[in-house]
Amino acid sequence: GTLKKPELFRPRVCTIDRDEVSVVLALGPTVPQILGWSDQDLVGKKTLDLIHPDDRAPAIANWMEMLGRPGLSQRAIMRYRHRDGQYIWFEVTHSNLLNDPAQRLVRSEMVDVSERMDATERLRAGEQLLRRLTEALPLGVIQIDAARNVVYRNELVLEILATTDSLTLDDQFARVAPADRGRLESALCAVLEHGAKADLEMTIRLGGDARHCSLAVRALSAGNGDISGAIL
Repeated sequence: GTLKKPELFRPRVCTIDRDEVSVVLALGPTVPQILGWSDQDLVGKKTLDLIHPDDRAPAIANWMEMLGRPGLSQRAIMRYRHRDGQYIWFEVTHSNLLNDPAQRLVRSEMVDVSERMDATERLRAGEQLLRRLTEALPLGVIQIDAARNVVYRNELVLEILATTDSLTLDDQFARVAPADRGRLESALCAVLEHGAKADLEMTIRLGGDARHCSLAVRALSAGNGDISGAIL
């Protein structure tokens, strides 16, 4: 894999000093512990080949933009190769000190963010799986946030509600019969404000015809327990 497994108590922050063409001038004391490379390995050399091939183009663009901003810092996330061949995710902050007479260098502070990136990748994979599952369900599914904006919906929702894609729940429910709107509004308020469960039936008007639907509304909560939206 591209992520090096973290070790307990291993340092997370290191620094590399370079000149304007990215030749290494000095390594911070924790570089050997974090990346496995020594002064003899890197000082006097460029480190582009240590950057993951997929990250090199954005890394170069980031470096060039940083050179044009003397005295300021530029941040990016990229993978560096450990001496053992595995890659570690770093949040890299380049500080342009080339115009500082006492420095004349670019100082790169590198923070190991492998655990964060690994968690992000697991979350992304989980979301992708859930979306594929909802597309396969014989049900219409809508996820909304606390402000009733549509975060996600599967394709079947548009067919069931006889509407077009929209970012607001009001537009998605535009064809709900007027007689059912009060009960729908009460159900949404109970779920979003109090975390209640709501089950109701409603009628969708299709010109001169009607479609009768059952609707289940369940609250979604954030990590701190606050209601963050709902699934319908």
